[in-house]
Amino acid sequence: MKGQGSTEYLVILAVVLVVALIVIGLLGQFTGFGTAGLEQQSQAYWQGTSPFSIQNIKVSGSSVQMDVKNQLTQRLNLTNVSFDGVDIGAGSQYFAPGQTATVSGTIAGFTCTADQPYEFTKVIFTYSQGSINGLTQMGDKSIVGKCS
Repeated sequence: MKGQGSTEYLVILAVVLVVALIVIGLLGQFTGFGTAGLEQQSQAYWQGTSPFSIQNIKVSGSSVQMDVKNQLTQRLNLTNVSFDGVDIGAGSQYFAPGQTATVSGTIAGFTCTADQPYEFTKVIFTYSQGSINGLTQMGDKSIVGKCS
């Protein structure tokens, strides 16, 4: 009797594990499900970075438009933004403490069409604070989204 109960328990456990693996496999095949999660994580991360945060971003064709916010209590001069080593040509822009402004530019050699996913793994803000020039902020997470 004890052997039969143990065997039934192991069979039920095996069935539950197989069903769980099938569900995980099916969810992994839906790329939209995975991309949406990555996009939300990326957005949450970049909205909380400092000294500059990205509140919203829109990528269309080779152009990018971002709502960037100065998270510090000091005036900053954003001098450059680069995505994966490519300067977007945003120019120099001053930010008052807590100010949000739109930063626009072009990503040379990059083109995306509507609803195509994009990912920029190395995002660098170059800025000056007071008399200190050449300060950089590099994100730990990629910027992930879909082209508009």
